[in-house]
Amino acid sequence: MRKPPDLIMKASINTKPTKLYCYVDETGQDSRGKFFIVVAVVVGQQRDMLELFLEQAETQTGKGKVKWTKSGQKRRDNYLNAVLLPQQFKNSLFYRIYENGGAYEDLTVLAIAQAINLYREKYKLNTYQATVLVDGLKGAEVHRVGRDLHNLGVKTRKIRGVKDESEPLIRLADAVAGLIRQAYLGVDDYQKMELKLQKEKVLNEL
Repeated sequence: MRKPPDLIMKASINTKPTKLYCYVDETGQDSRGKFFIVVAVVVGQQRDMLELFLEQAETQTGKGKVKWTKSGQKRRDNYLNAVLLPQQFKNSLFYRIYENGGAYEDLTVLAIAQAINLYREKYKLNTYQATVLVDGLKGAEVHRVGRDLHNLGVKTRKIRGVKDESEPLIRLADAVAGLIRQAYLGVDDYQKMELKLQKEKVLNEL
């Protein structure tokens, strides 16, 4: 039996947007404009499960909550293998490499918008609201990033800055940024890992 028109309208109005979460980190500002890498981790309702998975991997591999640059190579490699090879993050990890300078904030915003749009297109999400968490974002930057994402058509619920060691998904973004950077700089083992993860759609270049 078909619903009367008024019930169809009511059902449409009551449809809640899907909650998305986008965790963002970057690397390369120290290269003086030679390259700038932005990583965005986009997840949906599985966020809590993935955070628990990451925390367990951090404990088991000995990496803990420290940044990529502060952990030893063996521990960081064990962590990457533990969290990326099982493919829990398939279609959720996005990165973009910029070269030859540019405004870092603008480049970051563009990568965020592209990552969220690709994720929602993949899962056919027409109604959504994204909470965007960016490593080190402060003060007026929060307002500017929110405004610029809105101008790019991204539907946001909240924009906020986070400390680089405060969230397991931000720590994942930090580690992936380290992996992409090493591959970009020609480190053979990381290039092979990047290629493998690209083929498996775990890493997605924007």
